[in-house]
Amino acid sequence: MVKLKHIGQVSCPGKIQTPKLLGTAALAVPAIPAHVKEWAYAGFFINFLSAFFAHYFVGDPAGNLFALVLMLVLLIVSYVSREKILKSGYNS
Repeated sequence: MVKLKHIGQVSCPGKIQTPKLLGTAALAVPAIPAHVKEWAYAGFFINFLSAFFAHYFVGDPAGNLFALVLMLVLLIVSYVSREKILKSGYNS
């Protein structure tokens, strides 16, 4: 489990992990409506971006920041790819 005290967060595993699991399920399950997937992408973006700034402002090492930037890039690539697939008319 990630230690969050040094960035001023209290550790509440259930409150932190449950939305991430639901968001992952929303993105992974094809039957979930598109608007729910949009909210999941938005939630992950806000989560990764706020985590990046929290770690940046407390002076965490660059390795921690790199991992968050990588996750943001992968999320954006996934979103853009999904939009291109939807616009091409391919539905699985």
